[in-house]
Amino acid sequence: MWIDIVAIAGLASLLTAFALNAFHVINNKSYTYNLLNLIGGGTLTFYSISIKSVPFILLQSIWSIIALVGIVKKLAHAQKETSS
Repeated sequence: MWIDIVAIAGLASLLTAFALNAFHVINNKSYTYNLLNLIGGGTLTFYSISIKSVPFILLQSIWSIIALVGIVKKLAHAQKETSS
């Protein structure tokens, strides 16, 4: 039962990011957007592993990696601006 709660939390995180972006509340390059996707993708990766669903393990892992790359790029850009 607890694993389902984890999955629902991850799903809620992904859907929140999608909805906020779709309604122009947040930008798809923002920390918030990428962090929500990283949290959602990460929790759903964990869930996918627990149910042994290889296609969803791949999907959610890649989703998480893309979100992490977005965060790292934004941090690098911010650091570059502050050091200039």
